[in-house]
Amino acid sequence: MTLPGIGVGQIPKARKAPADLIFGVFWLGALMRSVGAIVLGAYIDQIGRRQGRSLRFRSWRYRDELAMMLTGNIIS
Repeated sequence: MTLPGIGVGQIPKARKAPADLIFGVFWLGALMRSVGAIVLGAYIDQIGRRQGRSLRFRSWRYRDELAMMLTGNIIS
């Protein structure tokens, strides 16, 4: 199958991500989750469980909206 106006030899090949990059992103995410838990946990201990839960849900919402904007999806 070819794209209109592009010959078979002109279709770019997909590049593989190096394993170091894949594992680096995974471990960075795992590290940041732990750091976030420590920092947010200490803050939520000060402000209370109910307000902490509200803060957590709002942060998820903003994270999801930011991810949708960065990937080009429209938020309605």
